[in-house]
Amino acid sequence: MRSTVVGGWSGCAWQEVAPAVALLGEARSIRVLSPRGETVRVREGYVLAPAGALGDAPDDVAELVIPGGGLDAVCDDADALAALAAVARRAERVGAVCNGVPLLARAAGLAGRRVTHTCAPRDAPRPRWDALLDAVAPALAGSVYVDEDVVIDGSLVTAKPWAALAFARILAT
Repeated sequence: MRSTVVGGWSGCAWQEVAPAVALLGEARSIRVLSPRGETVRVREGYVLAPAGALGDAPDDVAELVIPGGGLDAVCDDADALAALAAVARRAERVGAVCNGVPLLARAAGLAGRRVTHTCAPRDAPRPRWDALLDAVAPALAGSVYVDEDVVIDGSLVTAKPWAALAFARILAT
């Protein structure tokens, strides 16, 4: 059975990808992987015990699913970013939600790709979100922001967090 790899790290927003995990799990083997295989506490407060490290992802990845939420645990981790990029290159489809989009952009680049996320002034208004917007701007440079709930650009599916169910349905088809 082909695998769906779901990234998990401390502070990630699991509720953003939970519907996709549920739907994809009907047809795929789900492998939650963290940067080094460590147990992580997600933003909602509970603990995930990943099946291994991102670098241990199988070769036959059908989907890579990247949650948003807090990025502090992975944003500046060169090894985690390199492993995430390697999995993204092997995956047939990549899905990212909310802050997972700039994380994917930082890891694998999204220049020229149509994407949506909440790292835009409409959803993260300045001055309250200055730090976030300034931090993700370099990674998102070159991508084409589309202000829609879900955006499909070939094998890339990106979504805003409130579109988790639509995101899940698209990835599961």
